[in-house]
This record gives sequence, structure tokens and C-alpha cells, in this order.
Amino acid sequence: MTISLAADVSRSQRALRESSRPSHERPRTPWTPHRVLGRRLVFSSVLLASATAPLGCGGGKGSSTAPPTGSITITSVEAPPQPEGDVPLTLHFGHADLSTAKVAVELSTSDTASAAAFVAPFVAAHATTSAASAPSGATADEAGTMAVEWHSSGDVSLHDKASVKLRFTPSDVHGTGPAFTVALAISNLRWAARRINYPLFSYAAWDATAIMSAKRHDLIVIHPNADGMNRAIVQEIQRGMDPADPSDDVIVLGYVSVGEDDRAYGMTDAQARTDARFRGDGSGPRVDPRGPTPNGGPLSGIAVLGKPSPGGSGWASYYLDDDSLAVDGKGDGLPDRNTSFGGYFVNAGDPKWFDAVKSMTLDGADGVAGLDEVLTTTTGRGLGCDGVFLDTLDTAAPNSWTTPSSSDFTQFEWTAPGMSAFVARIHSTFPDSLVLQNRGDFFLDPELESFAHTTRGAIDYFLFESYRLSSSSTDGIDPRFFADNQYDIMPKLVAESQRADGFRILSIGYVEGTAMAGAADTLRGQGSVALDTLLEDIRVTERVAGFRHYVTNADLTLTNTFVRDHADLTDTDPPVWSSVWNAQVDAAGLPAPPSPRVGLQKVTSGQGQVTVQWDVALDLNRVSYALYYARTPLDGVADPMLSGATRIVLTPRQPAGYASGFTATTLPFEDTVSNLQSGATYHFLLRAFDSRGNEEKNTVSLSATLP
Repeated sequence: MTISLAADVSRSQRALRESSRPSHERPRTPWTPHRVLGRRLVFSSVLLASATAPLGCGGGKGSSTAPPTGSITITSVEAPPQPEGDVPLTLHFGHADLSTAKVAVELSTSDTASAAAFVAPFVAAHATTSAASAPSGATADEAGTMAVEWHSSGDVSLHDKASVKLRFTPSDVHGTGPAFTVALAISNLRWAARRINYPLFSYAAWDATAIMSAKRHDLIVIHPNADGMNRAIVQEIQRGMDPADPSDDVIVLGYVSVGEDDRAYGMTDAQARTDARFRGDGSGPRVDPRGPTPNGGPLSGIAVLGKPSPGGSGWASYYLDDDSLAVDGKGDGLPDRNTSFGGYFVNAGDPKWFDAVKSMTLDGADGVAGLDEVLTTTTGRGLGCDGVFLDTLDTAAPNSWTTPSSSDFTQFEWTAPGMSAFVARIHSTFPDSLVLQNRGDFFLDPELESFAHTTRGAIDYFLFESYRLSSSSTDGIDPRFFADNQYDIMPKLVAESQRADGFRILSIGYVEGTAMAGAADTLRGQGSVALDTLLEDIRVTERVAGFRHYVTNADLTLTNTFVRDHADLTDTDPPVWSSVWNAQVDAAGLPAPPSPRVGLQKVTSGQGQVTVQWDVALDLNRVSYALYYARTPLDGVADPMLSGATRIVLTPRQPAGYASGFTATTLPFEDTVSNLQSGATYHFLLRAFDSRGNEEKNTVSLSATLP
């Protein structure tokens, strides 16, 4: 099959539209079993795309055989330095009559470049050109370029890195030119991870019905301790609905507890004391080196191992005794325990704990899967998940968040720096694996001390648990908790997600939170009890906050497709401005919606540059920010498109004072625009737009005169 340079705009536009749709919405194309990489190799085209770093065989510019005199040639092919997902490629031609030119495209995953190793693509889109840029009979100097986009997710599984060779063979009215080959190293996992829309969390056993439900989602969290869990189940889910089609592959993450030692479940302290796994080096349990119950004291500079408990020792160094110390003033010398789930609380910053979590296995003495068993195929059951779901980070929550009457009483805020370092160590030890952080929003809140030890940059996902529907069947929807989540925590969390090293936010609600008997049947598609409440849960989490949502039961055993079946991801609305600062309360004293800070909030001028600051905007899809500027005033009312201004997309960074002294004037984002004329006055206007191209039209304009 060929990519033709004959004009066929309508077909090209249709191909581009299809390529921009999520993979689960794209029409299926019949496939033939001889495709070595899977379903298809899709090229769609745009004319004269901007060139990127050249890349070819062995990292060069590509290779070709010596051309016959006067024949069409491809002189180079340019590609991104780290190609993933939709890969833009620019073909440069010499000695070509582009009015009749065609390019045959082939691909191979073989280590050799022999002709037999290449296979023709299954689907290709027509490219278009114009006489002005590529005149008939063009010479080598005039032949021009052609831009194509390879949708590699249709050919390369997101679960593996792949070395792919693409071979382009040009021809025109004068004959066929030599083939030109480029080699690309494709890694699609994080590209796909940024685009997931439908998560599913299940700790249940995976029967055929549950597996089929999982395959209709983009990301799955499994519990290694589920009955019969093994590599075969993980792999079947990963391959999606069609094992031969990489474009519908599913990301699978495995559960690991990092703030509690689940091995202690069901064991008494006396039993654990006789077990070498719990005795360790005998220097534990440990306590806060700042002294008992400091509540909110500085976290920086704390000795990572803490100090010995005054109540005694004889345990592994990573166990903690701060809870009993807070209650009785001296500590009992025993590891503190989660009274609801039975695990020992741990100091994740202790390097020995990382070693323990890394090596645990299901079928060994631990009975719990560790990082190696979850993330590799060589340890224990070798589950080979695409990433890890980190639970129990709340062990390191601020001391003020719980009291001795709480079932999960924790006085371990001093371990927050170590917990953050633990997450970062997972990221560096398993760089090709995804990391999902459950809760632990105190690492992402600038009003708290732990923000200085943020986990941002080491995680790919954050899970907001019980955003609206909690796991309590008696509490229902708690108006104070939900208002605090929606109007205080959420905007700050979204701001962190929008940074260059940000993450995608997922959420989970529980059917028990509806406080309606029979609501679980509605999740199964067998009734309508609490239907309006469940649909509203989808609306506020997805369309308002921009999360990607799932609803299940408190035990995470009700595997279902309710959100997948009812969510509306159509997005024609622009972002809506909000604020990370909120002092608003309603008549009942509950948090109320913050006063939105719309558009550009502050401009600071410098030598040949300005620094602009702004607040957060919310949308169903990821938000970016564009700055418009001109030497003449900007009138967003008379000229809503700001046609006379220069537009640049900003890269939000954290202002220097954001992590300290959080006040009503604190703003989460800033960026600097350089190469401006000294002594000149500039006018600026900032707008938010989403990944679907919807841009809001605020008219807030500020000006600055440069020194």
C-alpha cells in the first residue's frame, strides 16, 4: 500500500479525525494474521510539519542505497528524540516530481534489515500537498518535505519497549527510488497512561465475567492476594478485548501496602516477637525524634530513623511506637497497629523497609506480594504488572488529623519526608513502571509542612478516595467532607496535576455512601435505586473536577462497568476558572465555592522580560494556558480572538513563595516571557484551554512597562 501525494483532502481529513479519537472509540478495521506487530500501522498526514531532532538507524539520519542518476530520493527522515504514541515524521525529498510521487511504507521488528523482515502496512492515509510548495518536476533543492504521523499504539504494545524499523520506498513518474530506513525505539506505556479514561479497581477473584469487564476499561488495579491471582490473569487483562490489537491494551497495576506491614494481620504481638521478620535488628520500635506529639513542627532535617522508643526495643527498626507514647506518655515498646486492619505502622523512610517490601512474596513466608513480584516476571509468581498501586501513605499524615479515638490513630507525621523518599525510590528503581498514589494529599497541599516533600514528579496517578461517596453505609454523603474536598482540596490538587511533572487524577466512590439499600444492584445494571445519586457522583468528579472515576463497594469486590456505561466524555466546553485560595463559607458554616480568580492575575517586569502569574482552571480534560501579548491594548470584547496579539503556550512552574506563607494573594502558577524590548509597554491577556481545543474567552488584561 502507498501514501499518495495526489490531493485527496476529504479522505485525509477523515483519517485525521479518526486518529484523534480515543482508541476505544475508533472503528475497528478487519485485520490479517500475518501482521508482525499487531493490528495496523496508520499514517495520517499534515503538510510541512515543523521538523524535530533527526533520528535514523543507530541514531543517525537514516540510511538508503545509492540512487540511480535522476531518480526520486528521500534524503532524510526526522523524528522526535523519544518517540511515543502518535509519532510525527518528516520526510525530505530530492529529485522528485511530487505531483506524481508515492511512498510505500513498510515496517519490521526484526534485528535484521533484510527485505524479508519488512511487512507492508495495513492501513495508510493519503497525504496532500500543493503546487506552491512542491512544484511538478522539482529539483533536489526544491523537492520539499512531507509530514506524516505514525500511530504507533496500533502496532506496538504499551507493555513493552520495541525497536521498530520503518522503510520508505519513494516513486514518481520517472521510476522508483532507493528505500530509506529509519529505526525508532518506541515506549508507549506513559503515553497511554496519560490518556486513560476508564479505571477499574477490584480486589475480587477474577472469573471470566470480571475479566471481560476489566477489558472494557483502560486501567485496572488488582490485589495480588485475590484468589488464584497469577501472571496468566494479568496478561489476559493486559491484552484487552482483542489480543492481536495493541491499541486496546489495558494497563494493570498491582496493590502494595507501603505505610503498614500487612504481614502482621492475624498475628498477636507475642507471636510476631518470635518471628525473625518482625524482630529485624532489634532497634525498634522508633519514635519521633522531635519529642512526643509535636503536632505540626518542622519536618526538615529529621533523623530518618527517629530515636528508640522509651518503652523498650527488640523489634525491626522500621516499626513505630508514637501512638502509645501519645496516649500514655512513655510508650509500650510494641509496634503500633491499625486496629481496623491489623497491620503494623511503619517508617517508610527506613531503607530496611524498602528492602523488605521489595522482596516479599505471596507463596513464601510473607504471604504478601512485594514490589519485585508485582512488577517483574522473575520473582515469586512474576505478575508482571505495568505499575504499582501504593496504599497506606496516610501513615505519614499530619498528627492533627486523628485522635486517640480514631480507628486509624496515627502520630507519625515525622515520617513524611521518608515516605516521599520511598515513593521516589520506587520511581528510580523501576523507571519503566507506573506509580499510583492512593490518598496522601498532604504531600500536595501547600498549606501543610509535608508539601515541601511532595511526591509530585515520582507518581503518574493520584487516587482521590471517597471524594463524595464514602465507604460508610451510615454516614451517607457527609456535607462537610464533600464541601471541603470540592472547594478546598480539589483546586489545589488539580493545580499540582497541571505542572510539567504532574500526574493524572483518578477517583473512587463507594455505593455504601448512597445510604440506600439496593444501590449495589444498580451498579450491576439490575435496578435503579440511587441512580440519580450515582450519576451525580460521575458528574461532580469527572465533568466538574476533571477526575476519571469508578464506583464500587467498600470491599472492592463489586466489579462493574457502571461509570464506563454512563460517563459522558464529550467535551465542547472551555475550562472554568477556580482558585487554590478559599475563605468562603455558607450560612451553615460549610466551605462554599471559592471566588474564581479569572485569567491573568499579576505581571512583574524585568530586563527584557516579564513574569506572569495566574490561578487554576478546571475542565473535563487537561488544561493548558496561553498568553497573548501586544504593544497595543488588548480588547477581548471587541476582538474576542485577539487577532493582533502574539500567542504563546506557557509552561506553568511553581512560584518561589508558593510552598511557604500560603495566603490570599498566593498564586500557584507563573512563567517568564523573554526577548521583549526594554523601555516598551506591553499588554497581556491569559486564557485557559483544554486538550480538545476549547478555549475560554476572558477579557482580563494587564500591562507592564519594561525597564
